[in-house]
Amino acid sequence: MYPSVLNAVLLKAMDSAREGITIADATRPGLPLIYINEGFERMTGYTRAECIGRSCNFLQGAATDQAQLAILRAGLREAKPVQVELLNHHKSGQVFHNRLSITPIFDEQGSLTHFIGVQDDITVQKEREVLARAIGEHRLREEVTVEAQEKERLHIGRELHDNVNQLLASASLRLNLAAAREDIRMELLEQTRDIVQTSIREIRKLSHLLAGPQNPEWKLRESLQDLISSMVPAGSLQLSCHFEPVTDERLSGQKKLALYRVAQERLNNILKHAGARQVWIGLECDAGEMLLRIKDDGVGFDVAGKYRGIGLKNMKARLEMISGRMHLRSAPGKGCELEAIVPLECVPV
Repeated sequence: MYPSVLNAVLLKAMDSAREGITIADATRPGLPLIYINEGFERMTGYTRAECIGRSCNFLQGAATDQAQLAILRAGLREAKPVQVELLNHHKSGQVFHNRLSITPIFDEQGSLTHFIGVQDDITVQKEREVLARAIGEHRLREEVTVEAQEKERLHIGRELHDNVNQLLASASLRLNLAAAREDIRMELLEQTRDIVQTSIREIRKLSHLLAGPQNPEWKLRESLQDLISSMVPAGSLQLSCHFEPVTDERLSGQKKLALYRVAQERLNNILKHAGARQVWIGLECDAGEMLLRIKDDGVGFDVAGKYRGIGLKNMKARLEMISGRMHLRSAPGKGCELEAIVPLECVPV
């Protein structure tokens, strides 16, 4: 095939390609374009007349990844093949994800003469990846929620069986004995009354665990104080609380409940597993965020495996659902400090 015919065939092939194809002059400053195909026109919205003589960087903008640009520039500077993914701008202003592959061209003497660029619009692929991640995160949150609910059901079942049922069985035994023993009847009835009152308190604690604050106008600060009073037996811990005044109208009900549940879960873990003597609890506002801090001097644990437990996973998932975040600092023998942070709502103007 004659060179002129071959060149015509190659040109036709490039013009017919779905991808955007460009050729830049590597011998001139700025690497001006000397050729673009129809695929590039469709992808960018710019015509040949608008592109020839310009550098391809006119497609870039403030949102273009600087790290990817650095890789691209290094490849051009070193005259090596390079592939990057860039956020580029269509003539209409719309952004699109561009997978750009650059290949250097050398003449017979080994001098760099041109760069050929192949652009592939991968916007749909990127959107699918984002959607897949969102679906995956949503499923993970659902799984964590279901696991947490199952954990709560098991906990309540154990409490009912091991505690309340035993108390009621003991009360029933004393009532039966009181019917047969008139000499100690009053003593047995008084014991039964005390046992029933203890059972009522235990059932209220379980109800509180399940329901959380009931008043639709409930206040976070007061609810946390009630939670601490109900969960922490008097004299069992040296407790220090510092609650700054909370602007509840800047916290949605969902955000308040998330912080409440995080405090509930963390206190439960401290009481069961930490072996702590002192606990510090703080609530403060700073830079448009609400921060709940809970610190203990207990046994601590290895933070490397921090999110393996369902309780910690549940706290993290709850916060992420409301655009919050969690920080955890701990080490064996060094206690634990947890920070739960949620953004405050904007003040109505």
